[in-house]
Amino acid sequence: LQGVTPDRPVAEMLFAAITCSSRARPAILRLAAYSATRRIVSASIPVPNDVSMERPEAVALVESEIYRDSWAESASRFFPGAGMHFTQVDLFSNQLREKNKRSAPTLGKLEQTLAQDLSSTAYGYCIVIARGPIQCLLSQYFVESLPLAGLVLVDPLLLPDDGRINQPGVGCAQTRWSSSLSDLVSILDRSSANSPMRNSSQITDDMQSEQNEIHLIRSLKIDKGRALKLEPQAVPTLVMYSGGHEYEDHFRICAERTASFHTSVADGDFFDQVPVVKVKDDAPHMQTILDWYDESAT
Repeated sequence: LQGVTPDRPVAEMLFAAITCSSRARPAILRLAAYSATRRIVSASIPVPNDVSMERPEAVALVESEIYRDSWAESASRFFPGAGMHFTQVDLFSNQLREKNKRSAPTLGKLEQTLAQDLSSTAYGYCIVIARGPIQCLLSQYFVESLPLAGLVLVDPLLLPDDGRINQPGVGCAQTRWSSSLSDLVSILDRSSANSPMRNSSQITDDMQSEQNEIHLIRSLKIDKGRALKLEPQAVPTLVMYSGGHEYEDHFRICAERTASFHTSVADGDFFDQVPVVKVKDDAPHMQTILDWYDESAT
């Protein structure tokens, strides 16, 4: 392959060929694979040539595979059509392997993975859509130290303890983690047909990514997530929750508690600071996200 050198592997060359375009690209699209053994991101989808205005922002979807449906297809059509580049970060698929053995994912490893996957992006122009309990948790950890243009949390069912409290272990805020984890495991073990997430018993041996995710969630009873020290309103945030199923009230409560965590008490009602939106099957989710971002950016 022409242009391949020891310092530039085939995987990087192929990635560059897929994403190359005659149009100028923002820094977020200059994503290079740091390992040939794992797919870091899906091929970035550029803005079509017939779109009148190309925006500097890019959208990265970080989505759980335990959902019965995916937002990837609709997002990959919508955002490029709106003038924004789109890519999908895959946390659980193609984990690094040693001697043909899959390394067990941990929160620490996945937190590093997310940081590495987005390390070549222009953080200030990146809007992350995190969909799923683990994905929402890791994305909140990410913005503790690195900025984003916007953060969308969809079904943040894991509620980390509040690391901003001076005396850990005091008060109800420090029970957030254990109670939300217990509720999540219970939901996954008895999900009904109308639940947005698969029942854990429906995840078969050939569904390795989903198995990895379920295994990680169960392991958090011992290897618990760390407290979240993120300051209120550190990044424009939208919280969404799946509706239309028997666990809707629980999803809504977790969404509202997450929104309240990201707000400042001194600034009034948290709904005015961090909107909480119900996701409906027939609703234009991507348009809702874009409208929210445009309003928050003004």
